[in-house]
Amino acid sequence: MNKVALCWEGMEEMDVFWPMDKEWILHLAPNRTDLITEFYNPCSFDSKQRVLIGFIIGEAARRMEAMDDAKIADRAVQSLRSIFGENMVPLPNKVLVTRWEADEYARGSYSFQKVSSLEHSRRDLARPVDGRIFFAGEATDQKFPATTHGALLSGKRAGRAVVSQLKSMPSMPSK
Repeated sequence: MNKVALCWEGMEEMDVFWPMDKEWILHLAPNRTDLITEFYNPCSFDSKQRVLIGFIIGEAARRMEAMDDAKIADRAVQSLRSIFGENMVPLPNKVLVTRWEADEYARGSYSFQKVSSLEHSRRDLARPVDGRIFFAGEATDQKFPATTHGALLSGKRAGRAVVSQLKSMPSMPSK
């Protein structure tokens, strides 16, 4: 999976072309593997954001890793224009593209839950061990798994747990 973040800095609220209250914008495009069909909308939580994040999955993500950022941005804009209309979507003024397959540590992976997974699996994965080992990462975040903000939020959660644990420990005498 890869992502392309499109940013329209300075765009006024009245010029936003997508529904600001929808967390996800999905587009059914049978037989169109060149289009990005899922966009995450941070604006649904923070109305000042003028960003859409397109998700590119499977073989399409692998193919897109070989393209330059401008070509990927063009595909994302074309995808949005196929949803909202040719004249409704301006070009973004910033674009950020991931290439997780090429990352030597990620190798294109992220967490997911199988259909048969239990609801509390992520909570169990995040549970500290003996108050000494704490876990963080997108796989441990229940609300935003498989996302960078899930990883960030889980790191903050684990950090707070470490600080809380340290505060509850008896002080060591100073030498």
